[in-house]
Amino acid sequence: MLCRTHVKLVSINLDEEWLQIERMANVGITPSAERIKEYIQSSCAQDNIAQDRDKILLCISDILRIGEETGVSTDPMLRDILVVLETGMAQGELKKVFLCVCVGAKYFFLQHSNFIL
Repeated sequence: MLCRTHVKLVSINLDEEWLQIERMANVGITPSAERIKEYIQSSCAQDNIAQDRDKILLCISDILRIGEETGVSTDPMLRDILVVLETGMAQGELKKVFLCVCVGAKYFFLQHSNFIL
């Protein structure tokens, strides 16, 4: 049985969501770390993270670079996400990091979107 959060993540249109994130970035609006994290969670839930990893890394790198150049602080979660994505973990491992909490030998999908890396 899937929790409501997982069902929601699987139902998100990744192409449309990424297009919205790109549009924001193209007009100078920094997408929130929360929005990027939710995109990653949806990508993991839909087994698409292997294909999405590079474009997510580029987006986060650009956000951090622009923040550095302009002196605007960025959400520390973005750096954490960047580190995890750059480790080269396999798709299954990324799913565990972004979607699951391990309790004993069982994995449970997060009931909410907050997590600490």
